[in-house]
Amino acid sequence: MRQAANDIIKKLLDQAQELKQQKIDAIAALGADNAAISGNIQSAFFAEAKGELNKENAKGNWGAVCTYASTTKANVLTSVAVTAICLCQDTDAGNANCGHTLTTQWSAGGNNAGEAVATSWSAIKTACEKRKLPEHITSKTIRAAIAQFKSRLGLSLTHKTTTKPLILGETDASTCDGTAAKLCIDYTDALATGGKGITWLSNLEQAADLVDNATGTAAHFRLLTAQQKQLVSQAEQAHTFARYAATLPATTIHQPPLQDIEAKQEVAEKECNKKDKDTDCAANPKYKWDREAEDPKKRCTLSEQGKQKEAEQATQETGGKDGKTNTNTTTQPECEAVNKDGKNRCGEEKRGDSKSDKDTVKCRHSLFSRKLKLALMVAAF
Repeated sequence: MRQAANDIIKKLLDQAQELKQQKIDAIAALGADNAAISGNIQSAFFAEAKGELNKENAKGNWGAVCTYASTTKANVLTSVAVTAICLCQDTDAGNANCGHTLTTQWSAGGNNAGEAVATSWSAIKTACEKRKLPEHITSKTIRAAIAQFKSRLGLSLTHKTTTKPLILGETDASTCDGTAAKLCIDYTDALATGGKGITWLSNLEQAADLVDNATGTAAHFRLLTAQQKQLVSQAEQAHTFARYAATLPATTIHQPPLQDIEAKQEVAEKECNKKDKDTDCAANPKYKWDREAEDPKKRCTLSEQGKQKEAEQATQETGGKDGKTNTNTTTQPECEAVNKDGKNRCGEEKRGDSKSDKDTVKCRHSLFSRKLKLALMVAAF
Protein backbone atom coordinates (compact mmCIF):
# COMPACT_ATOMS: atom_id res chain seq x y z
CA MET A 1 0.00 0.00 0.00
CA ARG A 2 2.88 2.33 0.73
CA GLN A 3 4.24 1.84 -2.78
CA ALA A 4 0.78 2.39 -4.24
CA ALA A 5 0.50 5.66 -2.32
CA ASN A 6 3.97 6.72 -3.48
CA ASP A 7 3.01 6.01 -7.09
CA ILE A 8 -0.16 8.07 -6.74
CA ILE A 9 1.66 10.94 -5.03
CA LYS A 10 4.26 10.94 -7.82
CA LYS A 11 1.47 11.13 -10.39
CA LEU A 12 -0.09 14.02 -8.50
CA LEU A 13 3.30 15.73 -8.27
CA ASP A 14 3.75 15.45 -12.04
CA GLN A 15 0.34 17.01 -12.55
CA ALA A 16 1.21 19.77 -10.08
CA GLN A 17 4.43 20.52 -11.97
CA GLU A 18 2.45 20.82 -15.19
CA LEU A 19 0.00 23.20 -13.51
CA LYS A 20 2.93 25.21 -12.14
CA GLN A 21 4.32 25.67 -15.66
CA GLN A 22 0.89 26.72 -16.90
CA LYS A 23 0.73 29.31 -14.11
CA ILE A 24 4.17 30.61 -15.07
CA ASP A 25 3.00 30.92 -18.68
CA ALA A 26 -0.20 32.66 -17.52
CA ILE A 27 1.79 35.18 -15.45
CA ALA A 28 4.00 35.93 -18.46
CA ALA A 29 0.93 36.34 -20.69
CA LEU A 30 -0.68 38.67 -18.15
CA GLY A 31 2.48 40.77 -17.98
CA ALA A 32 2.63 41.03 -21.78
CA ASP A 33 -1.08 41.93 -22.00
CA ASN A 34 -0.81 44.59 -19.29
CA ALA A 35 2.19 46.17 -21.00
CA ALA A 36 0.38 46.13 -24.34
CA ILE A 37 -2.78 47.62 -22.79
CA SER A 38 -0.78 50.45 -21.25
CA GLY A 39 1.08 51.04 -24.53
CA ASN A 40 -2.13 51.15 -26.58
CA ILE A 41 -3.89 53.54 -24.22
CA GLN A 42 -0.88 55.85 -24.03
CA SER A 43 -0.53 55.77 -27.82
CA ALA A 44 -4.23 56.56 -28.19
CA PHE A 45 -3.88 59.62 -25.98
CA PHE A 46 -0.45 60.94 -26.91
CA ALA A 47 0.42 59.34 -30.30
CA GLU A 48 3.24 57.40 -28.65
CA ALA A 49 3.67 55.00 -25.74
CA LYS A 50 4.57 57.72 -23.26
CA GLY A 51 2.81 59.05 -20.19
CA GLU A 52 2.45 62.65 -21.38
CA LEU A 53 1.86 64.70 -24.52
CA ASN A 54 5.05 65.99 -26.12
CA LYS A 55 4.38 69.46 -27.50
CA GLU A 56 7.17 68.92 -30.03
CA ASN A 57 4.89 66.40 -31.77
CA ALA A 58 2.12 68.97 -32.39
CA LYS A 59 3.76 72.19 -33.57
CA GLY A 60 2.23 74.60 -36.08
CA ASN A 61 -1.00 76.44 -36.81
CA TRP A 62 -4.47 75.00 -36.14
CA GLY A 63 -4.82 73.84 -39.75
CA ALA A 64 -1.47 72.03 -39.62
CA VAL A 65 -2.45 70.00 -36.56
CA CYS A 66 -6.24 69.70 -36.53
CA THR A 67 -7.12 68.47 -40.02
CA TYR A 68 -7.07 65.22 -41.99
CA ALA A 69 -4.05 66.49 -43.95
CA SER A 70 -1.90 67.02 -40.82
CA THR A 71 1.62 65.62 -40.98
CA THR A 72 2.52 66.18 -37.33
CA LYS A 73 3.08 63.06 -35.23
CA ALA A 74 0.32 64.03 -32.80
CA ASN A 75 -2.84 65.19 -34.55
CA VAL A 76 -6.60 64.60 -34.60
CA LEU A 77 -6.14 61.15 -36.17
CA THR A 78 -3.43 59.91 -33.80
CA SER A 79 -4.06 61.57 -30.42
CA VAL A 80 -7.09 61.96 -28.14
CA ALA A 81 -5.28 64.79 -26.32
CA VAL A 82 -4.71 66.77 -29.52
CA THR A 83 -8.31 66.09 -30.60
CA ALA A 84 -9.51 67.68 -27.35
CA ILE A 85 -7.17 70.64 -27.83
CA CYS A 86 -8.38 71.23 -31.38
CA LEU A 87 -12.00 71.26 -30.18
CA CYS A 88 -11.31 73.59 -27.25
CA GLN A 89 -8.77 76.12 -28.56
CA ASP A 90 -10.19 78.44 -31.25
CA THR A 91 -8.18 80.70 -33.51
CA ASP A 92 -10.03 83.99 -33.35
CA ALA A 93 -12.09 84.74 -30.25
CA GLY A 94 -10.25 83.23 -27.31
CA ASN A 95 -13.52 81.91 -25.89
CA ALA A 96 -13.63 79.78 -22.75
CA ASN A 97 -14.58 76.57 -24.51
CA CYS A 98 -14.93 73.02 -23.14
CA GLY A 99 -15.78 74.12 -19.61
CA HIS A 100 -12.30 75.30 -18.62
CA THR A 101 -10.94 78.79 -18.03
CA LEU A 102 -8.63 78.95 -21.05
CA THR A 103 -9.33 82.24 -22.83
CA THR A 104 -6.25 82.50 -25.05
CA GLN A 105 -6.49 81.83 -28.76
CA TRP A 106 -4.51 79.66 -31.19
CA SER A 107 -3.20 82.56 -33.23
CA ALA A 108 -1.12 82.20 -36.37
CA GLY A 109 2.49 81.54 -35.40
CA GLY A 110 1.49 81.13 -31.76
CA ASN A 111 2.25 77.39 -31.70
CA ASN A 112 5.48 77.24 -33.67
CA ALA A 113 7.19 75.68 -30.64
CA GLY A 114 4.10 73.82 -29.43
CA GLU A 115 3.42 76.40 -26.71
CA ALA A 116 -0.30 76.85 -27.49
CA VAL A 117 -0.83 73.09 -27.41
CA ALA A 118 1.03 72.80 -24.09
CA THR A 119 -0.99 75.63 -22.49
CA SER A 120 -4.32 74.27 -23.68
CA TRP A 121 -3.56 70.66 -22.67
CA SER A 122 -2.60 71.73 -19.14
CA ALA A 123 -5.95 73.52 -18.72
CA ILE A 124 -7.91 70.59 -20.19
CA LYS A 125 -6.21 68.10 -17.84
CA THR A 126 -7.01 70.29 -14.82
CA ALA A 127 -10.68 70.38 -15.83
CA CYS A 128 -10.79 66.62 -16.49
CA GLU A 129 -9.22 65.78 -13.15
CA LYS A 130 -12.22 67.33 -11.40
CA ARG A 131 -14.44 64.62 -12.84
CA LYS A 132 -14.94 61.31 -11.07
CA LEU A 133 -12.77 58.64 -12.64
CA PRO A 134 -13.83 55.00 -13.00
CA GLU A 135 -12.41 52.74 -10.29
CA HIS A 136 -11.17 50.26 -12.87
CA ILE A 137 -10.53 50.52 -16.59
CA THR A 138 -12.40 47.61 -18.12
CA SER A 139 -13.10 46.66 -21.71
CA LYS A 140 -16.67 47.92 -21.16
CA THR A 141 -15.34 51.30 -20.00
CA ILE A 142 -13.18 51.65 -23.10
CA ARG A 143 -15.88 50.51 -25.52
CA ALA A 144 -18.39 52.86 -23.87
CA ALA A 145 -16.03 55.78 -24.55
CA ILE A 146 -15.66 54.67 -28.18
CA ALA A 147 -19.44 54.41 -28.56
CA GLN A 148 -19.90 57.86 -27.04
CA PHE A 149 -17.41 59.36 -29.51
CA LYS A 150 -19.22 57.80 -32.47
CA SER A 151 -22.60 58.96 -31.17
CA ARG A 152 -21.38 62.58 -31.09
CA LEU A 153 -20.47 62.71 -34.77
CA GLY A 154 -22.75 65.14 -36.57
CA LEU A 155 -24.82 66.06 -33.49
CA SER A 156 -23.75 69.72 -33.21
CA LEU A 157 -24.19 70.74 -36.84
CA THR A 158 -26.34 73.80 -37.39
CA HIS A 159 -27.20 72.60 -40.87
CA LYS A 160 -28.59 69.09 -40.36
CA THR A 161 -28.78 68.55 -44.12
CA THR A 162 -25.02 68.74 -44.48
CA THR A 163 -23.39 66.15 -46.71
CA LYS A 164 -20.66 65.70 -44.12
CA PRO A 165 -22.20 63.94 -41.10
CA LEU A 166 -18.82 62.72 -39.78
CA ILE A 167 -17.96 66.03 -38.13
CA LEU A 168 -17.13 66.25 -34.42
CA GLY A 169 -17.71 69.59 -32.74
CA GLU A 170 -19.62 72.75 -33.69
CA THR A 171 -19.97 74.45 -37.07
CA ASP A 172 -22.49 76.76 -38.70
CA ALA A 173 -21.75 75.20 -42.06
CA SER A 174 -20.06 72.01 -43.20
CA THR A 175 -16.47 73.11 -42.77
CA CYS A 176 -14.01 73.25 -39.86
CA ASP A 177 -11.35 75.97 -39.70
CA GLY A 178 -10.72 76.58 -35.99
CA THR A 179 -12.74 79.77 -35.73
CA ALA A 180 -15.31 80.07 -32.96
CA ALA A 181 -18.16 79.41 -35.41
CA LYS A 182 -16.45 76.45 -37.05
CA LEU A 183 -14.54 74.83 -34.18
CA CYS A 184 -14.79 71.20 -35.24
CA ILE A 185 -12.97 68.24 -36.77
CA ASP A 186 -13.99 66.71 -40.07
CA TYR A 187 -13.41 62.93 -40.15
CA THR A 188 -15.07 62.40 -43.54
CA ASP A 189 -11.88 61.73 -45.50
CA ALA A 190 -10.31 59.71 -42.68
CA LEU A 191 -13.25 57.31 -42.53
CA ALA A 192 -13.85 57.12 -46.27
CA THR A 193 -12.87 54.02 -48.24
CA GLY A 194 -9.11 54.14 -48.60
CA GLY A 195 -8.81 56.79 -45.88
CA LYS A 196 -6.21 56.82 -43.13
CA GLY A 197 -8.70 55.88 -40.46
CA ILE A 198 -8.52 57.13 -36.89
CA THR A 199 -5.42 55.63 -35.31
CA TRP A 200 -6.28 56.57 -31.75
CA LEU A 201 -9.66 54.89 -32.12
CA SER A 202 -8.01 51.68 -33.35
CA ASN A 203 -5.59 51.78 -30.40
CA LEU A 204 -8.48 52.01 -27.95
CA GLU A 205 -10.29 49.10 -29.63
CA GLN A 206 -7.12 47.00 -29.42
CA ALA A 207 -6.74 47.94 -25.75
CA ALA A 208 -10.31 46.76 -25.06
CA ASP A 209 -9.59 43.42 -26.76
CA LEU A 210 -6.39 43.04 -24.73
CA VAL A 211 -8.28 43.75 -21.49
CA ASP A 212 -10.73 40.96 -22.39
CA ASN A 213 -7.82 38.63 -23.07
CA ALA A 214 -6.09 39.53 -19.80
CA THR A 215 -9.34 39.03 -17.88
CA GLY A 216 -9.68 35.53 -19.33
CA THR A 217 -6.05 34.73 -18.51
CA ALA A 218 -6.52 35.93 -14.91
CA ALA A 219 -9.59 33.71 -14.53
CA HIS A 220 -7.61 30.74 -15.90
CA PHE A 221 -4.80 31.50 -13.43
CA ARG A 222 -7.26 31.36 -10.52
CA LEU A 223 -8.58 28.04 -11.82
CA LEU A 224 -5.04 26.63 -12.00
CA THR A 225 -4.42 27.75 -8.40
CA ALA A 226 -7.57 25.96 -7.25
CA GLN A 227 -6.54 22.81 -9.13
CA GLN A 228 -3.11 22.93 -7.48
CA LYS A 229 -4.69 23.08 -4.03
CA GLN A 230 -6.90 20.14 -4.92
CA LEU A 231 -3.88 18.07 -5.97
CA VAL A 232 -2.14 18.88 -2.68
CA SER A 233 -5.25 17.78 -0.77
CA GLN A 234 -5.42 14.53 -2.75
CA ALA A 235 -1.73 13.82 -2.12
CA GLU A 236 -2.18 14.44 1.62
CA GLN A 237 -5.16 12.10 1.65
CA ALA A 238 -3.21 9.33 -0.10
CA HIS A 239 -0.34 9.78 2.35
CA THR A 240 -2.69 9.74 5.35
CA PHE A 241 -4.36 6.50 4.27
CA ALA A 242 -1.00 4.84 3.59
CA ARG A 243 0.36 5.83 7.02
CA TYR A 244 -2.83 4.72 8.70
CA ALA A 245 -2.69 1.33 6.97
CA ALA A 246 0.87 0.80 8.19
CA THR A 247 -0.23 1.16 11.84
CA LEU A 248 -2.92 -1.52 11.66
CA PRO A 249 -2.20 -5.17 12.65
CA ALA A 250 -2.30 -7.78 9.94
CA THR A 251 -4.48 -10.19 11.95
CA THR A 252 -7.53 -8.10 12.73
CA ILE A 253 -8.62 -5.14 10.62
CA HIS A 254 -11.90 -3.27 10.75
CA GLN A 255 -11.91 -0.66 7.98
CA PRO A 256 -14.81 1.78 7.95
CA PRO A 257 -16.14 2.95 4.60
CA LEU A 258 -14.14 5.75 3.01
CA GLN A 259 -17.08 8.12 3.25
CA ASP A 260 -17.17 7.62 7.06
CA ILE A 261 -13.57 8.76 7.35
CA GLU A 262 -14.13 11.71 5.03
CA ALA A 263 -17.28 12.72 6.92
CA LYS A 264 -15.40 12.57 10.22
CA GLN A 265 -12.58 14.70 8.82
CA GLU A 266 -15.04 17.17 7.31
CA VAL A 267 -16.79 17.73 10.65
CA ALA A 268 -13.45 18.21 12.39
CA GLU A 269 -12.31 20.59 9.64
CA LYS A 270 -15.39 22.80 10.06
CA GLU A 271 -14.83 22.92 13.82
CA CYS A 272 -11.21 23.78 13.18
CA ASN A 273 -12.13 26.61 10.77
CA LYS A 274 -13.94 28.39 13.61
CA LYS A 275 -10.58 29.30 15.16
CA ASP A 276 -9.79 32.79 13.87
CA LYS A 277 -6.62 33.39 15.89
CA ASP A 278 -3.29 31.68 15.31
CA THR A 279 -2.78 31.23 19.06
CA ASP A 280 -6.11 29.44 19.49
CA CYS A 281 -5.36 27.31 16.45
CA ALA A 282 -1.88 26.36 17.64
CA ALA A 283 -3.26 25.27 21.01
CA ASN A 284 -4.67 22.12 19.41
CA PRO A 285 -2.02 19.70 18.07
CA LYS A 286 -4.49 18.50 15.43
CA TYR A 287 -4.70 21.98 13.90
CA LYS A 288 -2.31 24.04 11.77
CA TRP A 289 -2.41 27.77 10.93
CA ASP A 290 -2.09 28.98 7.31
CA ARG A 291 -1.85 32.77 7.33
CA GLU A 292 -1.69 32.87 3.50
CA ALA A 293 -4.98 31.03 2.94
CA GLU A 294 -7.17 32.81 0.37
CA ASP A 295 -10.28 32.30 2.50
CA PRO A 296 -9.69 34.14 5.83
CA LYS A 297 -12.27 31.86 7.45
CA LYS A 298 -10.18 28.78 6.66
CA ARG A 299 -6.77 29.78 7.97
CA CYS A 300 -7.01 27.19 10.74
CA THR A 301 -7.16 23.73 9.15
CA LEU A 302 -6.61 20.12 10.15
CA SER A 303 -2.97 19.09 10.21
CA GLU A 304 -1.83 15.79 8.72
CA GLN A 305 -1.72 14.40 12.25
CA GLY A 306 -5.25 15.65 12.83
CA LYS A 307 -6.55 13.95 9.70
CA GLN A 308 -4.95 10.68 10.78
CA LYS A 309 -6.46 10.98 14.27
CA GLU A 310 -9.92 11.49 12.77
CA ALA A 311 -9.42 8.45 10.51
CA GLU A 312 -8.41 6.35 13.51
CA GLN A 313 -11.41 7.58 15.51
CA ALA A 314 -13.75 6.73 12.63
CA THR A 315 -12.30 3.22 12.64
CA GLN A 316 -12.81 2.86 16.39
CA GLU A 317 -16.41 4.05 16.14
CA THR A 318 -17.32 1.67 13.28
CA GLY A 319 -14.94 -1.18 14.04
CA GLY A 320 -16.47 -4.65 13.92
CA LYS A 321 -19.94 -3.48 12.88
CA ASP A 322 -19.85 -5.52 9.68
CA GLY A 323 -18.64 -8.59 11.58
CA LYS A 324 -15.84 -9.23 9.11
CA THR A 325 -12.48 -9.71 10.75
CA ASN A 326 -9.27 -11.38 9.85
CA THR A 327 -8.47 -13.06 13.18
CA ASN A 328 -6.13 -16.07 13.09
CA THR A 329 -5.73 -16.00 9.30
CA THR A 330 -2.06 -15.21 8.98
CA THR A 331 -0.96 -18.13 6.79
CA GLN A 332 -1.84 -19.15 3.28
CA PRO A 333 -3.72 -22.37 4.32
CA GLU A 334 -5.80 -20.39 6.81
CA CYS A 335 -6.65 -17.86 4.10
CA GLU A 336 -7.73 -20.65 1.79
CA ALA A 337 -9.90 -22.13 4.55
CA VAL A 338 -11.67 -18.81 5.14
CA ASN A 339 -12.28 -18.43 1.42
CA LYS A 340 -13.45 -22.02 0.80
CA ASP A 341 -17.02 -20.88 0.05
CA GLY A 342 -15.69 -18.74 -2.81
CA LYS A 343 -16.50 -15.34 -1.25
CA ASN A 344 -12.86 -14.26 -1.13
CA ARG A 345 -12.90 -12.69 2.32
CA CYS A 346 -9.10 -12.71 2.61
CA GLY A 347 -6.26 -12.29 0.19
CA GLU A 348 -2.52 -12.90 0.11
CA GLU A 349 -0.21 -9.95 0.19
CA LYS A 350 3.59 -9.83 0.11
CA ARG A 351 5.00 -7.61 2.79
CA GLY A 352 8.19 -5.67 2.41
CA ASP A 353 7.83 -3.06 5.09
CA SER A 354 10.58 -4.51 7.28
CA LYS A 355 13.56 -6.78 6.98
CA SER A 356 11.97 -9.50 9.14
CA ASP A 357 8.94 -10.10 6.93
CA LYS A 358 10.46 -9.28 3.56
CA ASP A 359 9.23 -11.56 0.74
CA THR A 360 6.89 -13.47 3.09
CA VAL A 361 3.20 -13.96 2.49
CA LYS A 362 0.70 -12.45 4.90
CA CYS A 363 -3.05 -12.86 4.89
CA ARG A 364 -4.88 -9.54 4.73
CA HIS A 365 -8.58 -8.90 4.98
CA SER A 366 -9.71 -8.37 1.40
CA LEU A 367 -12.40 -5.85 2.37
CA PHE A 368 -9.76 -3.58 3.87
CA SER A 369 -7.46 -4.07 0.91
CA ARG A 370 -10.14 -3.15 -1.60
CA LYS A 371 -11.28 -0.09 0.33
CA LEU A 372 -7.79 1.25 0.85
CA LYS A 373 -7.04 0.80 -2.84
CA LEU A 374 -10.27 2.61 -3.62
CA ALA A 375 -9.28 5.42 -1.27
CA LEU A 376 -5.94 5.79 -3.01
CA MET A 377 -7.62 5.79 -6.42
CA VAL A 378 -10.00 8.52 -5.25
CA ALA A 379 -7.02 10.54 -4.08
CA ALA A 380 -5.46 10.27 -7.52
CA PHE A 381 -8.38 11.63 -9.52
